[in-house]
Amino acid sequence: MDSLYRTSLCLLLSLLIFRVGASETEDPIKATLQATLDNYGELDHFTGLQFSYLPHGTDESITSTVGYTSKEKTQPVTAETLFGWGSITKEFTSAVLISLEAEGKISLTDTLFEKLPEYFAKHSWPDMWKDVTIYQLLNMSSGIPDYVGVLFYGVIEGKYPSLVDVIETPWTLLELVDLASNFQHTQLSVCQEYHYCFETGTSWRYSNTDYILAGILIEELSGDSVLNRVNSLVFPHLPSNGVGYYEGGVASKAVLDRMAQGYGTTTVSGPQVMADGTQWPYYMEGPAGGMVGNSAGLVTLVKALYGGKIVGETLTKQFLYDYFARSV
Repeated sequence: MDSLYRTSLCLLLSLLIFRVGASETEDPIKATLQATLDNYGELDHFTGLQFSYLPHGTDESITSTVGYTSKEKTQPVTAETLFGWGSITKEFTSAVLISLEAEGKISLTDTLFEKLPEYFAKHSWPDMWKDVTIYQLLNMSSGIPDYVGVLFYGVIEGKYPSLVDVIETPWTLLELVDLASNFQHTQLSVCQEYHYCFETGTSWRYSNTDYILAGILIEELSGDSVLNRVNSLVFPHLPSNGVGYYEGGVASKAVLDRMAQGYGTTTVSGPQVMADGTQWPYYMEGPAGGMVGNSAGLVTLVKALYGGKIVGETLTKQFLYDYFARSV
């Protein structure tokens, strides 16, 4: 997922909440955005930028834009243009899962096997996963392989004809988890050699699989969809100029029509071959990366999350300083 070059750096930029005084210019960063686009756009395969920031003491962001939504340069980026939020989705998936603790439905020290025993029986998940706690999923110290690495390894080893076949396949969430499970079962020595997997709680490695499992936990324990939980818990905090959607798999046509195009490589070695990856289901894995919106929506939701408005101050403190900051 993280190899996809979006047409904008908006997701990284919008996380910067600037304290800009009212006496400063109306659009203090447009020239900087244009210089960034001019200097790095062609090199890093992006054609436009959308940047939002919150002036000090306000909850209404200001947005600046430059460039176009695609390399054809027919549609300029506006404040309403939508972008995939990618792995920033994981922060909100964490918030939704942590909210179940306040409802008395989980403790974050509960294990996967305690909460999902039937999945171990039905899908033959590795015994090594049984003692993984929920907080170890959230801070990626579970030792569960990232299915993205598993898929890339499969391309390199010739299991799949090409990376295009992998990224255009409409995987279900459980299929992605089972890819990681089967890899650990059948390729344990390789899994350990490349540090795709390790003994739970002894190390750290980025794992999208962890957050697919978090989504499964949310739906099993709440009796509701991740979509509904995000809609009720997260999106009510969107500002009037903010837009946000939760998508799984390929985004809906109504959303795609408003999205900037993203370009990603279709090769795992040799010269990069770039293609429009906006509709690749591989990059829209629900609870691991399926949120879409504009930067005005994102910057306000991030402020709401870390300001304790989404799950409350007590759980936010756990979220920041206990489960995520805890060393392994």
